Amino acid sequence: GLTTEFSGRGLAMIEIAHWYENVFLLGWVYLFFASSPVLGVLVSLGVFGFVILVDNVFARLKWQAALRSAWLVAIVLGFGNLVVLSLLR
Repeated sequence: GLTTEFSGRGLAMIEIAHWYENVFLLGWVYLFFASSPVLGVLVSLGVFGFVILVDNVFARLKWQAALRSAWLVAIVLGFGNLVVLSLLR
């Protein structure tokens, strides 16, 4: 995977950052469903399962391809957002 070349202190820092990312992502997801705590926890667990699924499906993806696909998704969704917002006016 992405962390194959790392070991020791560098790998530990990457893993800690990955768990911080997961906690913040799940916190944001929970905030959208905070009116019902049980629903918030269930949706957060579903999102966590989806993140694990994506991490395991794309385990051999190189970081360059991941970065390229992330930018592609961001550009497409950003453009779509601008189109939708322009139609709402």
